[in-house]
Amino acid sequence: MKLVLASKNQKKLVEMNEILSHLGIQVCSEAEAGVDVEVEETGTTFEENSLLKARAVMEASGMPAIADDSGLCVDALNGAPGVYSARYGGEGLDDTGRYRLLLENMRGQTPRTAKFVSVITCCFPNGDVLTARGECPGTIAFAPMGEGGFGYDPLFIPDEYGAPDGKRPNTERRSYAQLTPDEKDAISHRGNALAEMEKKFSNLMTTNNVKVGGVDYVAGVMNNLDRTSEKSIFDHLSEHNAELADEIRKRMFVFEDIVTMDERSVQRFLRDCDPKDLVLALKGANSEVSNKIFQNM
Repeated sequence: MKLVLASKNQKKLVEMNEILSHLGIQVCSEAEAGVDVEVEETGTTFEENSLLKARAVMEASGMPAIADDSGLCVDALNGAPGVYSARYGGEGLDDTGRYRLLLENMRGQTPRTAKFVSVITCCFPNGDVLTARGECPGTIAFAPMGEGGFGYDPLFIPDEYGAPDGKRPNTERRSYAQLTPDEKDAISHRGNALAEMEKKFSNLMTTNNVKVGGVDYVAGVMNNLDRTSEKSIFDHLSEHNAELADEIRKRMFVFEDIVTMDERSVQRFLRDCDPKDLVLALKGANSEVSNKIFQNM
């Protein structure tokens, strides 16, 4: 399955592909999808803005679209800058100007607790919407630290950082900008949101019912599988939806002509139907062919 990222940010594109690729999901840029969409972020919550962006790109491209809206929420400032993090202080400020303004507004303020928030939304042409929220708690430093990252990273000290053996307390009080990419990705707000979205994608692919046309197609494909793969698929389906498994069994040996379909034909078919149709069945068989099909759609 292919998704369009509702953003021009190449770092987000790489990050989303790294997290979702093993599910057979490819995330492409707006340019690759042939669209260029500018969305006015009029929402007052991360959820609203994320949905606005994903829905606009989905409608423009006709493809499933995924969007992220994120920002820094400081407790002493009643959650500001929040959804206005990228526009804090007006359009005339750059990243350095914005975090300097934040430090000025934090002068004498307590507590210095804060959190980064990311909300990721995926909109599908059939009306399905998935939303996932991730947060990273921490505190605001008294001065910028580190040269890495971007935005407010030099000011934000996360409570934890990632390590090969898991998460560790950030006793050294290093900022986001001082962490290595691996240390940051393991605890970041966007990483947490993507991990939650990964679970929701997996559930969508494995537990939703499929439309009748898709059941017919799966039945046809099943006619051409070896018995071991066939049993693996039915075992998987029966655990989640015994009624659906029985319906596919009834339709088997009816669609013999599908034996002539190759990978390219399957890909063309899938572009014209709900991708859940075949994922639901083939995922349980651990088929190399099915992985190739979805990676190249």
